[in-house]
Amino acid sequence: MPNATIDIRVRVPEGTTFDVAAAAASAGWTSDAATTERGFSSVPVSVSPSKDQGESNLERLGDWPGAVPAAPSDIAARD
Repeated sequence: MPNATIDIRVRVPEGTTFDVAAAAASAGWTSDAATTERGFSSVPVSVSPSKDQGESNLERLGDWPGAVPAAPSDIAARD
């Protein structure tokens, strides 16, 4: 297995109420939601069959990592 955890980190402007850890916990990807301050939040999502809910996450992901999809044609490079 290439990874045992998928780490998702989000930075939003201060005062914004989006919390990726709470969203992941609410969606059932993780049972622990750790939040940080100043617009940062992160969540580790286990995909290890021997840890926490990693086995159920693997079932939800299906054939993962699977084939890499083609990039959308409307992506533009930014500096």
